[in-house]
Amino acid sequence: MAPALAGSPYRPRDAAASPLYRAILDHLETYLTVRSRAKADPSHPVAEESLRSFLQCGIPRFGVARFRCKDCGDSRFVPFSCKRRTACPSCDAKRAVVESGHALEDLLPDVPYRQWVFVLPKRLRYFVHRDPRLTGEIDAILARTLTSFYRKRSQAPKGSAPAQFHAIQRFGSSVNLHVHVHAALSDGCFGFDGGILRFYPAPPPSVVDLADLLAILRKRIFRRMLRLGAVPYASIREMLTWPHSGFALDSGTRIVEGDRAGLQRLLLYFLRPAVSLKNLTYKPEEGLVRYQVSKTHGGPSYHEWPAAEIV
Repeated sequence: MAPALAGSPYRPRDAAASPLYRAILDHLETYLTVRSRAKADPSHPVAEESLRSFLQCGIPRFGVARFRCKDCGDSRFVPFSCKRRTACPSCDAKRAVVESGHALEDLLPDVPYRQWVFVLPKRLRYFVHRDPRLTGEIDAILARTLTSFYRKRSQAPKGSAPAQFHAIQRFGSSVNLHVHVHAALSDGCFGFDGGILRFYPAPPPSVVDLADLLAILRKRIFRRMLRLGAVPYASIREMLTWPHSGFALDSGTRIVEGDRAGLQRLLLYFLRPAVSLKNLTYKPEEGLVRYQVSKTHGGPSYHEWPAAEIV
């Protein structure tokens, strides 16, 4: 520990200086008062608890832990973190590093991997966002469908399966509601041959393959939503008449064997925080928050809101 401390000393972040912290501190009580009066759609108690915990995250006066090196005797005081999801970019970033490291070390062997991105139509996102059961159901359907696809493509023995890592994201690049699934799958299946575990590579999916997979996913998801009673039949019937389904499936990104750094970057992208603090600007004198958008697609390069609305 002594050489690490000498080379890169721990410097606690200035949590209270971030624009997100200052915006929430200035406007949280106003937000909660307004939402409590909105009888049709009041704020959920978990949201208030998460935001209040965020205001204590990384602030020494709310508690610290002391770490002491047995070799050199040096010690550090580290402020407690809130460990809240979505509300705290710092804790989300730490969690992303831990979970991606665990996946690389224990879950994903060194073989080629392909990124799959499954996007839901906007009409369906409303129901998925309001019902916590549905994201897991949709992700399970995606996992089973891709497993069957890889088994056929790789010509692996019966019972073979690809290695998989899935992450459900509920946000887009402009912090909008955008429920979609990111998945990293080994580009082939693992199966036993004579008692020895082998990897059976699969050829890349074609445009026709993606179209067939989308049709299967759409049918299975609609059927499951109806069985759960989660989406009205009238809504699904209307979506079935659309010339473009609103579903999208992409598999264009591939990580070659041996590129563990590239795979880690991909997993960190899957698990990244919803809000990037470097893209956020808060103007307290105007009561405005501006968020820089990385991909504009012909639209504005930033979004701007009254600060009380982002809490």
